[in-house]
Amino acid sequence: MPGPTPKQLPPRVNWQRAASLARGADAAPSRSGIYALGRATHTRTLPQLISWVYVGISRDIRRRLKNHLPHAERNPELRKWLNTVLPRDQRLEVWYAPLPLDQARALERYLIQSIPNLLNIQHNRSQTNDPPA
Repeated sequence: MPGPTPKQLPPRVNWQRAASLARGADAAPSRSGIYALGRATHTRTLPQLISWVYVGISRDIRRRLKNHLPHAERNPELRKWLNTVLPRDQRLEVWYAPLPLDQARALERYLIQSIPNLLNIQHNRSQTNDPPA
């Protein structure tokens, strides 16, 4: 599937960072938008490098981030990753941005195609040419 054209991407994305998945679930708005989960390496508490693991969209970002808490996560690979990273350190990066759903979809598709090694099921299917379920 071809990626979105520059005109389909939002002109400005107001990303916000949460200190943890639980805090993101509490702080994110109950409206549509995009979010990303990753793991950061820090130098003196300053994020130096972020390895993005998952990108998603939702009609309700707050509710969707709550669904990503390890006990509720349905994506087996992401659940395994969350259960590995969360107990060991607090370097999980949670970023979200309220956007109209059509813009969030275009940006999600662009990011999934641009960032290697995501745990998104949609990303994995597109790499193996498996049809979506």
